Amino acid sequence: MPVLLRTPLETFHHQETGGRIDLVGAIHAADPGYYDYLQGVLDRRTLDGACVQYEGTSDPTPEQLKTASPDLRARWAVVKEYDREKGKAYLSAGFALQNRAILYRPSWQNCDTSALDVIERTNPADFEHMKTHTKLYRELGTLAVSERRLLLLELFAKMATKMDEPPTEEHEGRYVLGGRTAIALNRLDQQEEARPGSDYVMLWGAGHLMGFRKGLWARNYKMTKRQLVAAVRC
Repeated sequence: MPVLLRTPLETFHHQETGGRIDLVGAIHAADPGYYDYLQGVLDRRTLDGACVQYEGTSDPTPEQLKTASPDLRARWAVVKEYDREKGKAYLSAGFALQNRAILYRPSWQNCDTSALDVIERTNPADFEHMKTHTKLYRELGTLAVSERRLLLLELFAKMATKMDEPPTEEHEGRYVLGGRTAIALNRLDQQEEARPGSDYVMLWGAGHLMGFRKGLWARNYKMTKRQLVAAVRC
């Protein structure tokens, strides 16, 4: 089947210590075989001794929600409903979800922030857009599976055209993207200070790739290999 969308898997080496970083730019919904491939890459590098670091905002505890402001709780409800309807749409059309398809090993490290932290720093207008998209995903459920899949493939096609486009300065400046990338790079700095020359795998959404590339280049890493992994076929 023709490949509609590919995502990058890039290898960097530090110019002094020789330390290796594999930067895996993933998408959060794709063909099941895509996540099988990524699982193999991640598990092999784990066996090689690399430290796998990944994104994943942590859900608030009941106590945190109880003490949060009404506005923050309302925004959290919008996010949860959006994630639920989006997930249902992709699953029902035969796609897999990253957070279900990949087995996150106990030794891997979550290097992200909390969901409430992101929500607090997100433009309120973004939640209105999220509500609109939630409604659209819900409406997909009323269509035949073949129609549903076709529409989602169109979304993947649009994503493919933007995969290698650098994010705008405004987009990269948003906390949900640039801020979280900075958190992960700071974590890398801390670990490198303790264990210089270590190997890492960074599993993050493809939208973070440009920020990570800039951060690694600034830290004297050089890209030594790049491959494209088939994520969605049509």
